[in-house]
Amino acid sequence: MRKLRSIETVGLSVQEILSEFNERAGEFGVTEENLVSVNVTPPSNPIKILDGDKTKDARVQVTIIYWSDR
Repeated sequence: MRKLRSIETVGLSVQEILSEFNERAGEFGVTEENLVSVNVTPPSNPIKILDGDKTKDARVQVTIIYWSDR
């Protein structure tokens, strides 16, 4: 039975997050046909991210909702 699942992550840009998600989508068993929604908002809490050797504030929070057989 298929289940509705979600992945929520924060980052410096939407493009960065979606690029990494597209590279790793197979690990989650996600195909384009299974995507339900992609939502972008500011982070709900201030979060620091390590970028190289510097610490930066996360700028976006991305939530991806998809159908899964897992």
